[in-house]
Amino acid sequence: MRILLIVDPYKIRGHWRTPIWIVQKYVEMVSELEGSLRQSIKIFCSQHIARHLIEQGADAELFTTLSRSQERADFNEARNEWDERDVRRWEDHMRGRARSSDVMLRHIDELRQDFDFEGIVYWGTNLALQHYCLEQGIPVLFSELGPLRPPYGFLGALDSFGVNGHGFPARVTLADIIKQEDHLFEFQDEEIGTQRSKTVLAALQNMDDSNLLIHRGEMSYDDFILSSVSLLANAGHKVLVCPHPGAYRYRYTYVHQCQLLSTLAVIPGVSIQKPFVTAEIMPSVDVVVAYNSSVAFEALCLGKPIVLGGAASFAPKGLSLSVKESIRPVKILRENLAQYLDFMARYYVKFDELFALPRVTSELQFWSSLNGLENAQVIDAIASKEVTKSFEVSV
Repeated sequence: MRILLIVDPYKIRGHWRTPIWIVQKYVEMVSELEGSLRQSIKIFCSQHIARHLIEQGADAELFTTLSRSQERADFNEARNEWDERDVRRWEDHMRGRARSSDVMLRHIDELRQDFDFEGIVYWGTNLALQHYCLEQGIPVLFSELGPLRPPYGFLGALDSFGVNGHGFPARVTLADIIKQEDHLFEFQDEEIGTQRSKTVLAALQNMDDSNLLIHRGEMSYDDFILSSVSLLANAGHKVLVCPHPGAYRYRYTYVHQCQLLSTLAVIPGVSIQKPFVTAEIMPSVDVVVAYNSSVAFEALCLGKPIVLGGAASFAPKGLSLSVKESIRPVKILRENLAQYLDFMARYYVKFDELFALPRVTSELQFWSSLNGLENAQVIDAIASKEVTKSFEVSV
């Protein structure tokens, strides 16, 4: 079986550290295979990364790359700054509407003439590649973890629907969420159901987060946060807004977050928190509002109801009262998982070792064991898992 491993030939936030690390792990994985199996794998990545690893002793025959001129023209490699212009280019690439997507797919087509691969493992985001694989009937497995990276992993490290949001293809708008306002806080939990006024944590995300760039839908992230926070504060709830600590690393994300915070700060009932206090205040809040961040996933694991404004791989858009509530499309997930478990087994891809997530194997075994069960039995099995305990151990 021949497999193509793909890592976007793109700098992430102005540097090569992350893609180099991923390609290096792929190389280490392939080096552990028998000679005949090594012949059946190719890695498509940036020429810069390939050259760097070849100098460190990697087999040059393992790599396939674009030309330097193509990378410079279509993947913005020559730029040293990661700014708003680069973010827009990156978004276009991820959405599959940039020239870089056409160049990459053309190269993959040409490669297929000499290396007739039968499956793809992809680290990155490109909707054009997803559509290409669907049209060609090529199984594709995504190793980008999105919000399910360590210390997370309740749903396993592999998102079989793509990056950051195809896991649960729910379609709920902000208008639908607003309609739920009357019963938004009428939870089953008696302890918090006895008081009308609730404490809400609103967790901010960076403007260049791929969760936002790909899955924000028709409403902008800023509009969702402002509308949601205003709605909750006007209803008499106390809203704690937590800035994203990573926003301070780059000028454009810092400026954007400061502008958003200045608008939120004038809303009565809103309290702006310091960065890095999310874990400290999480136990004391009643509900978490986020677009589709990993903070919301943490909250769900800790038994906190969440409200999501965008698609996420751990819950549908809208209101989720519990992990049990979020597993509504479990039948779809179960059917797809069976396909990808077979794909992994046939292609010898050791993702549990690759991402240092020993729990992945047990998680996949758990999901695999659900085959043949009725939906009600599946939900009961999921609900009975010690989610909170598992989360606490992992952190």
